Amino acid sequence: MEQTAKGNVSLYVVLVFAFCTLTYFFHLGSMAAMWGPAVAAIIASLLRKRSLKEIGWKVGRMKWLVAGWVIPVAVSFAAYGLIWMTGLGTVPNPTFLQRARFTLGMTSQSNGLVIVAAFVYISILGLLPGMMAAIGEEIGWRGFLVPELAKWMSFPKTALVSGVIWCAWHMPAILSGSYGTTDTPRWYQIGCFSAMLTVCTTADTASSAPPVSAGRCRRYTGSSCCYLDSVGGTPQPDRSPLTEQPA
Repeated sequence: MEQTAKGNVSLYVVLVFAFCTLTYFFHLGSMAAMWGPAVAAIIASLLRKRSLKEIGWKVGRMKWLVAGWVIPVAVSFAAYGLIWMTGLGTVPNPTFLQRARFTLGMTSQSNGLVIVAAFVYISILGLLPGMMAAIGEEIGWRGFLVPELAKWMSFPKTALVSGVIWCAWHMPAILSGSYGTTDTPRWYQIGCFSAMLTVCTTADTASSAPPVSAGRCRRYTGSSCCYLDSVGGTPQPDRSPLTEQPA
């Protein structure tokens, strides 16, 4: 079993980085890139005669779905709350409020109510469309790579190796500036990506759904916390998913 699993992982890594190279070389867009891991997982499964049923298609336990939503929200608010309370950043971002009012039709409500409504919109209603893209990644990472690594590695090694591969796959986008702002050091972005491991929920549920929820919710609540108007006196752009602008 160990040799089979090693062969599965080797083939998958080759395929996923081959697809990554093609998407960047031919400028196929982020959707194609995010579904590359899923395509690689399906092809590797067919070539290695690994049952497609082994990919985590099922929803999984409700507690892990909830955890996939709650934990990113809590971490985002803890991090940004500390910035707000210490005065390192100010709130709210006027551009964010303008777009939120326009999108939600809340022209006369208070800033606090608009922010709460925007959070609900972004973290719940806006989460579902984003999950359609994220599921392509998680089918590959958590539905194929993690289970195969776990067949011949301990849990810590599985988390570490899958995290290194996951980070390496994101490296072109990080280095090209697709994540963060121009003021954010690349080494910091790389460190953050290396630390974001969602293998725990997969190992317990054999499902790709909790990591999909966690990944999208972390990204959306993190960007929606750009209610920040400035950090350290530097004005911050609005990077929330509320992109609609008044005409």
